[in-house]
Formats: sequence, structure tokens, C-alpha cells
Amino acid sequence: MSLAGFGAPTVVEASGERVEVMQSFALLEATVVYDAGPWFQPFASGGAGAYHVDVSGVDNGERLGRGEDTLSPIAALGIGLEVQPGRHWIGQLEAQWLFALHPTAVDASGARAGTFGQALLVLSCGLGVTW
Repeated sequence: MSLAGFGAPTVVEASGERVEVMQSFALLEATVVYDAGPWFQPFASGGAGAYHVDVSGVDNGERLGRGEDTLSPIAALGIGLEVQPGRHWIGQLEAQWLFALHPTAVDASGARAGTFGQALLVLSCGLGVTW
């Protein structure tokens, strides 16, 4: 199970209007691991879940009356490498391609400012301990 948020909002500005976009997703994944030896194990993953986008309009620091939350089904494919440098330590590097089935379009001042949820590339790393 993966849960992620993209940190600070993406900001789009046009003609004095400012739009803040927050993105997050949750995935349930299946992973296939190739046992290449005691230290390195490449893997592939695939999964499905939900992609959430929260859009808020801001004008001179105040929220406008228009905001929107969208939720879309999402599919994911990934490849990665698990490294086990010591008996109880595990490191992991992964690249995932995420595809929202219903991307969210954002308009500012009557013009298309961006589309969120089209093919996303997410790079991640992690360090873990086993016992």
C-alpha cells in the first residue's frame, strides 16, 4: 500500500488570479521481485488506486468563492531496485508512472492553465530495517 502527497501546492498564476493545486494519491500494488543475489533485487510493480486533486482560487491572498476537489481512479506501473547492504538494512529506489483515468483541468482567467493527472513520473527512495 502506498500513500503520498506532493508537498507544497503547485501554483498557477494568470491575470492577477492565483490557483493553488494540491495533489495526493493512494495505491494498492502487487510486486514481482527477481532474486539476483543477496545484495540486489530488481522488482516490477503494478497497481490501482485513487488520485485526489484539491484546487483553490486565490485573489490578492484571499480565497475566491470557487474551489474544487476531484477524485479519479489511477493506474500505476513501476520498476525499482531493492538493496540489502547489511543483515538488517534495506534500501529501495523506485520509478513509478501514474495515469489518472480522469485528469483534472484547471482554468484561470478563462484560459486553460494546466491539466493535472496526466502521465506522472514519481521517483522515490526509502530506507528500512528488518528484524
